[in-house]
Amino acid sequence: CARGTFSAAGASFCAACDSAIGETSGVGSSSCGICDVSYLFDPISGSCQRCSRFYPGADCSSTGRTLRNIALKRGYWRAHQLSKDFKKCPVYDFCLGGNDTASQCRDGHYGPYCSLCIEQWFMALDEGCRECEPPSVAFFLIFVACIMAVVVVLFILK
Repeated sequence: CARGTFSAAGASFCAACDSAIGETSGVGSSSCGICDVSYLFDPISGSCQRCSRFYPGADCSSTGRTLRNIALKRGYWRAHQLSKDFKKCPVYDFCLGGNDTASQCRDGHYGPYCSLCIEQWFMALDEGCRECEPPSVAFFLIFVACIMAVVVVLFILK
């Protein structure tokens, strides 16, 4: 049988999958067990759901999309790989999208909506998380000079 059709066990003909509800099949299938383009399998209802209506942040540009393998569009975030709750990020550029929730945030970002900075990074108001620079030699010399000045003042006052 061709894609989008199936042949039940023992049948000598191919029947069409119900594309009105988003079902399709691969070549030579015995059932319509995958969702078509623009649909995502919802494990709660046990059926294919239209992405544009129920999952606006999902990239449903290929067949067989499930919560486990769906990629999010750029600008969207979700808490874990089985979450149906696709959230639009307040700052579009912080959320890279994709399928791997561990790498869905821009470098230096993590957490809900990719809005937190990882250790050794800070939030720059104009551009998101930036890496902290190591203390400069000049800062160290100024610190040592201040300590020496305090020591000299205490010595003089004694």
